[in-house]
Amino acid sequence: MGVNIFFELTDRYGWVPPEIRPKEGIFKLGVVGLTSWYSNAFIGYTNMLRWVKVVAAADLGYDDDYIKKCIGLSKDEYRKYFRVKLYESPSEMIREEGLDGVFICTENSKHAEYAELAMKEGVHVFIAKPFATNLKDADRILRAVEKSGVIVTTSSPARYDKMIR
Repeated sequence: MGVNIFFELTDRYGWVPPEIRPKEGIFKLGVVGLTSWYSNAFIGYTNMLRWVKVVAAADLGYDDDYIKKCIGLSKDEYRKYFRVKLYESPSEMIREEGLDGVFICTENSKHAEYAELAMKEGVHVFIAKPFATNLKDADRILRAVEKSGVIVTTSSPARYDKMIR
């Protein structure tokens, strides 16, 4: 069962399965990548859930002008609008914030790289579609899942966009 289904079921029924129970009372999430509107849709939706809070985002070192062209907000505007702490490094973000999971919203060709990094840190992973761009990367992600024991899921983040819902 994917984390996106858990979001909906647990918000409705207030039960969190043991395998994804948060370390503390709330499920703390971070966003990896600010170059797609998917990050805006995902963070907007998940922050409406009572047991989930997106607390941080990693901009991966992209410059402010490029991020603004991609998502319509500068780094500082994003930070203020979504009330998150910004990091350049996903690893630092995961460790500093004590995250339970991350939403990977990078260029499709980088999904495997950042999914592996997050799983090495022991956090659950939601990957924006597509899961991977080739079989080699899909295998990398699956091997990392087997090694880490965390939950990884994928879906179209468009389902979280208010205009589409």
